[in-house]
Amino acid sequence: MEANIRAQTQSHRKMGRSRWIVNAAAVAALTFSLVGVATAQTSPTHGVTVNGVGTAYGAPDTAVLDLGVSLFNSDVSAGLADVDERMVSIRAALVAMGIQPSDIRTTGLSVWREQQYDPQGNPIAERYNIWHNYNVTVRDPEQVGAVINAAVAAGANNIGGVNFTIADPSVLERSAREDAIADARERAEHLAELMGVTLGAPIAIAEGYQGYVPTVRSAAYDMGGAGVATGELAVTVNVTVTFALESADTE
Repeated sequence: MEANIRAQTQSHRKMGRSRWIVNAAAVAALTFSLVGVATAQTSPTHGVTVNGVGTAYGAPDTAVLDLGVSLFNSDVSAGLADVDERMVSIRAALVAMGIQPSDIRTTGLSVWREQQYDPQGNPIAERYNIWHNYNVTVRDPEQVGAVINAAVAAGANNIGGVNFTIADPSVLERSAREDAIADARERAEHLAELMGVTLGAPIAIAEGYQGYVPTVRSAAYDMGGAGVATGELAVTVNVTVTFALESADTE
C-alpha cells in the first residue's frame, strides 16, 4: 500500500509540473500577443516632416544706447569726481531731451591702474583709467541722433553702441508664423507630389523663434545730425510640421 501511495504522489507531482509548464507557455503566448497589439497600436503614422520659415519686417520703435565717460587721471579721487560730474551733466541733458529717468541706468563703473614707462622701459608714473557708462532707452527712434548729440555736448566721450528693438513684436510674430506654416505646407505638398502620394492632415507641429535680425531694407536718414539709420527689423519664426501621408488612390 505504501508503494501505491508513493506512486500516486509522484504522479501528482508530474501532473503539477506539466500544468505549470502549460500555464507558463500560455502566459508567455498571451504576453507576446499583448506586446504585439501594443506595438501595432503605438507605431508612428507614416508621414513626412518638413521645416517652414516665415519672416515679417517692421520698423523699430525703441532704441537702446550705451554711452558714458572714459578718462585718465593720475589722482584716482580727482578722476572719480570728474567722471561723476560729467555723468550728472549727461543725465540732466538726457532728461531735458524727454528721456524718462527710469530709462537711464548705470551698466558699468570701473577703475584700473596703469603703469607708465619711458622709452627704455623704466617705470616713471602711474595713472588711473576711470570708466562709467549709462544704458539709455529711447522710446522714439527718431530722437536717437539728437540724444547722442546732447550727451556728447554734456561730456560723454564713449558711445558703446545703438540697438534697435520693437516693444511689442506679437503682430510681426503672428504674420511670420502664418508664412512659416504656409511654407511648410507648400514644401510637404511638393514632396508628396514627387513621391506619388496624397498629403494628409498635420499630426505634429513644433515652433522655433529666431528673434530680431537687422535688415537694410530702409536707407539711412539723418536724425538730429547724427545720421543714424534705423533700417528695419526682421522677426523670423521656424516651424517643423509632420503631415500624414495617404496612398494616391485613397479617396
